Amino acid sequence: MTKATTVLVTGANGFYGQFIVKLLHEKDDEVTEIRTFDTTPFVKNLDYTETKEVRSIVGDICNFSTLLNACEKVDCVIHAASVIDFSPNPDVKAMFQNNVKGTENIIEACLQAKVDQLVYTSTVDVVVGKQRLAYAREMQVDIPENPLFPAYAKSKYEAEAKVLQANGKIHKDGDGKLHTLALRSVATYGENDPYYVTNCLKNAANTRGVLVRLGSGREFMQQMYVGNVAWAHLVARRALKEHPEKTGGLPYFITDDTLPCNIFDFVEPFLLSRGFRLSDTRIPFWVIWILYIMQQIVLALLSPVYKPSNPMIPIQQVYYACNTYVVNRKRASEILKYSPIYQSKDAMAGAAKYYSQVKL
Repeated sequence: MTKATTVLVTGANGFYGQFIVKLLHEKDDEVTEIRTFDTTPFVKNLDYTETKEVRSIVGDICNFSTLLNACEKVDCVIHAASVIDFSPNPDVKAMFQNNVKGTENIIEACLQAKVDQLVYTSTVDVVVGKQRLAYAREMQVDIPENPLFPAYAKSKYEAEAKVLQANGKIHKDGDGKLHTLALRSVATYGENDPYYVTNCLKNAANTRGVLVRLGSGREFMQQMYVGNVAWAHLVARRALKEHPEKTGGLPYFITDDTLPCNIFDFVEPFLLSRGFRLSDTRIPFWVIWILYIMQQIVLALLSPVYKPSNPMIPIQQVYYACNTYVVNRKRASEILKYSPIYQSKDAMAGAAKYYSQVKL
């Protein structure tokens, strides 16, 4: 008889957390209790039938005592809580406090509460710099010295490294071990998306319904559906449980079968659903770069009397839209036995419904 399993999901109210909880109900027969951990009570906002006991715990991952109590008698922690800030002037202190210190608390709580598995939600952004990625595998890429989104990427990589270093550590009572892994998901779209496509829609709304196309049009971006990101976490949980020595201690790139394409081509159907459109012409990267340099010169001259909170040209986001970032999920396929469960057609249909209604 299969042992009853309790799973704790941090960041359960978030973009990934909501779908992870949904699939724990629908797709994981081993799980009998789901504990949600977030700074606000868990509120279900996806359509599914609850099949398991759900215990909502309100707390902050930076508060160790609350976290430790939440981890008591838990078999697996899926750590999806994170502070994400892609703005030109991010809150660096908050990201490192939550993403790094909070993750340290998670690890320590797992060791003290004798949790067996820890699945960490990392991001492909830890390896995204100004160099293109062309179907790169985990062992083929270095961590960039200057990542595209410095504070966010560095805080996530530092947290990821701590999680992987904890793999195989013995529980505090000396009985059993903690096994860990990290999932590096690519740019994600779908229901509850607060960042990727939603920001493109907001930008179009702020520029009279036209999203300005950047780059040459030959750049390719890899996107994946949030449901497949969530599914990868369930697959990872099971793989860590069944083959801890083989699967633990590694980062895994996670993708699905959404075809890599130019970011502007990808978002066009969602723009059209809101009555927006793409611009007829493209602005080459070199033009934007010149404008950016001119902007920096002007801001430097004005700095004694004027310091804007956000620059007019967010150069990191321009780089992101004007480069190719595509990775290879072979390690996850071979070692974790991961394959996506949502086909592209169904994923796009679910996403289209959400983006046609999301508040901008």
